[in-house]
Amino acid sequence: MNKKKTVGKKKINPLKARNNELKKLTNAEIKNLVQTKKEELIRTVQKKHLLEKKLEDKYGELESFKKDYSEIKNKIDLISGESERYNLKSKNETIAIKHKSVFYSFQNEEQVKKLEKEKENLKILIDEKHEHTMNVLMNWLEQQRINLDNIKNKNFEEINKLSTLFNSKIKNLEELFTKELEQYNSEQKEEMEEMVENYNIIQRNEINYLKNLYNDYINNVNTIHTEVLQNYKKYYIDQIKENISKIKLLKQKINEIESNDKEIKKELNIHNDKNSSILENINKLEIKRENIVKELKFYSKDFLLYKNLELIYNESELYIKNLKQFSQRCTEKIVKIEKSLKDVSEVKDNKFDYYFENIKNKNIALKKEAANLDYNLESLNNELKEYINKQNITKENQQAVQKGIDFCVNNYYNEFDHLIYTKRKIKKKINDTINIYEKRIKDVNIKKSS
Repeated sequence: MNKKKTVGKKKINPLKARNNELKKLTNAEIKNLVQTKKEELIRTVQKKHLLEKKLEDKYGELESFKKDYSEIKNKIDLISGESERYNLKSKNETIAIKHKSVFYSFQNEEQVKKLEKEKENLKILIDEKHEHTMNVLMNWLEQQRINLDNIKNKNFEEINKLSTLFNSKIKNLEELFTKELEQYNSEQKEEMEEMVENYNIIQRNEINYLKNLYNDYINNVNTIHTEVLQNYKKYYIDQIKENISKIKLLKQKINEIESNDKEIKKELNIHNDKNSSILENINKLEIKRENIVKELKFYSKDFLLYKNLELIYNESELYIKNLKQFSQRCTEKIVKIEKSLKDVSEVKDNKFDYYFENIKNKNIALKKEAANLDYNLESLNNELKEYINKQNITKENQQAVQKGIDFCVNNYYNEFDHLIYTKRKIKKKINDTINIYEKRIKDVNIKKSS
């Protein structure tokens, strides 16, 4: 708009007044006027170079924004990898818990199926929500990048137009100036001042336009960074809450296993008492049978007495047979208990140690990878300070981000220590249970099945 107005002003001014004013000037004044115009042209060329330098700085800022965008994208990829590893870890935990509960699965098989089904549904829902949020975030970032590229291309096109227009104006000014030197009687001093004033107005408008573009670009970059940091913080807090809920669920299952263990101990004591009483009755009946056989040898002549004794003997045989069947059932129950104990010991030896050792080895590998990272911390710290100062990030926001990072790291170490303590506690509980069962089985006076 201003450019069109200035061109209109040049056409309106008359040439006669200009010629009259220039005729009144002396040669020294004309020489001074020419010198001042040359200096003004030099200053305009210097301002042009300054604008080109600012354009290069703006392009450098755009490159730095691309680097920041790639870093944020890498962090998002890292978060997705961590979520996949966490899903694998949860699968391994469910497998370990399933192997541990083999001994008690015959009591609550339907309930376990319901819980497994609910767990699968929750896992599918969590994966869908995670995938949806990640897709939304990536689409949003891609849209922001496309918008910034469009703004960048638009800015470059406008700057090129302004540069060509500026060069054409400089060329026109030089031609006009040479023409005025050759025909100074037909030129006017007032028109020269008006032309310089119009050029200054155009220059100020262009500088204000570039400043507004630069401020809009900085505001867009700041909003993108703050939104990405908030999403990153929210994701880690949700993951920590989910881990805490899973740990509580594991504790509840361990308590249920302990209660079932106590009930089985009570039943085993009852069976041991019954078995000992049955053995005593069997021994007594065996002694009676032997005595009866001896008496039959001495009183074989008395047929009636013999028949009576035979009836008593048959009844005793039937009673002994029933007692032996009951003893056989007790023996089968003890064999099942021994087999379950053997399965528990195999799970303990093969799966339990492997599960915790796998987690421990992963943690050691992560620590080694962190120790092997070769970063120049001083240069990174300086770059971070420069970026913070450049973006005008407040200390309150810096402290909030630092608190969130410290909270995540401390919570990770606490959860790992708690996992090691839980491992030791469960191993001790299983060893104590196996020792108690083995001792109880040794005390039972029935031959064990191989």
